[in-house]
Amino acid sequence: MVKARFPYKIFWGEIHTHTSFSDGKRTPEEQVVIARTHLDFWAVTDHAVVITAEQDAAGTKPGSTMKRVRQYWSRTQRVMAKHNEPGKFVTFLGYEISTTKEGDFNVYYLDDHRPIYTGRCMAEIYRQLRKERAIVIPHHSAYKIGKRGISWKIVENDLTPLVEVYSMHGSSESDNGLFPMTWQSMGPRETGGTVRRALDGGLKMGFIASSDDHKGYPGGYTLGLVAALVKDLTREELWDTFTHRRTYAVTGDRIYLDFGINGSFMGEEIRSAGKRQIRAHIIGCDVLDRLDLIKNGRVINRFTNIQEPKKEEKDGNYQVKFRLEWGWGGSSNLEKRRKNPVIMPWTGRLSIKKGELLSASPCFGDPPPNEIQSLTDRECVWISTTDREPRRYNRESTNSIVFEVRGKETTMIELEMNSTNLKFTLGDILRDSHVIFLGDMFDERIKVHQGVTFNQFSKDIKFEDSVVEKAIDYYYLRVIQANGQAAWSSPVWIKS
Repeated sequence: MVKARFPYKIFWGEIHTHTSFSDGKRTPEEQVVIARTHLDFWAVTDHAVVITAEQDAAGTKPGSTMKRVRQYWSRTQRVMAKHNEPGKFVTFLGYEISTTKEGDFNVYYLDDHRPIYTGRCMAEIYRQLRKERAIVIPHHSAYKIGKRGISWKIVENDLTPLVEVYSMHGSSESDNGLFPMTWQSMGPRETGGTVRRALDGGLKMGFIASSDDHKGYPGGYTLGLVAALVKDLTREELWDTFTHRRTYAVTGDRIYLDFGINGSFMGEEIRSAGKRQIRAHIIGCDVLDRLDLIKNGRVINRFTNIQEPKKEEKDGNYQVKFRLEWGWGGSSNLEKRRKNPVIMPWTGRLSIKKGELLSASPCFGDPPPNEIQSLTDRECVWISTTDREPRRYNRESTNSIVFEVRGKETTMIELEMNSTNLKFTLGDILRDSHVIFLGDMFDERIKVHQGVTFNQFSKDIKFEDSVVEKAIDYYYLRVIQANGQAAWSSPVWIKS
């Protein structure tokens, strides 16, 4: 949880994972143990309904519920109900609908123990869902329409307040943008299904990211997370946030993003015939490379933040973030690594002397267990697991934590990982990165990334726009860090 503009806090979730009940790995009971170690909220969305082009053409055969998902649906319902603990960890019951012609959608319920609805097309399913407290979120929308891309004309906006702009497939924001959808065999992208096309056509949807992971590790690093602006961590409050679009999307790093116009929050629709005072506050996990302000589908201003390290003016201390990463290892021959995915357990402890440990942000992925076990203003203790298996989705076989420290150049940082003991100063981190091999050239290693100071990883934006282009203009902010991690705010819509 991170404090946001009053009255909201920011909580982190992953609401698109698949279990062994459909075509993923690990059961819901196994996945929830992982999810609870590093997420605030979570949903399973097993492949429950498939509507093929042949079924649609026949006009009589309903979409089929996958037999295994139906067989285990009551068990999935029980797991999601059991692990919903307000204030600690929130779950949502959900499932996925895959259609050839209209695209793929995830259904989520506010209530427990709800059914799976089927039909010949999305219009039939939307109609049935109106009996429920449910929402529908499109995903990997930018694939070719008719080949699993989203046909926006069939989206019923009142039941679809959000869209998944990023997942392990890549980004559906635009066709010529970042993170091309070539990680799976279904790519590449096409303009018609992009999120920009939906917004330009008048749909009002906030942005989320979630993984669509099939490897059984909810919230895996680089695969997408959703940030929710919420008053309290409860299912009802999160539902209010979803329906009012107070969400934003990140690829992996937990970037803090506050964006609004004329005092609004992201996701809102406001009225303004005059000046539009745009403001944003961003706190990243690495150097903020560029910040793109997008209006009606095009960049109208680009802010950069490449600066030299700087002390805080108030007390002469540095406020520094640095990434500690560990893993890698194994033969340079990928086939050998696949045949010999050596499991490496890690125990870690980082302590600060004559300084303050402000935060520790997890960046974990398969295999488990990975968990920050304790965190104080002087010490962080964690466990982790890596293997030597080459990753899908362009992910290294590593884990990491982004630490935030306040202190002087002489502030001492001590690290214990397995049998390795290191000491370095904050000044050392600001000057250089450091790689430590635990054995020979192809054994595991540890990297202490070069630190970045507050003025490098944070930015306040103020911008005024008074040009009315359409009856309803939309604006959103895209954030790109130097390490390639990104975030997208939900749009703000302005009626003139």
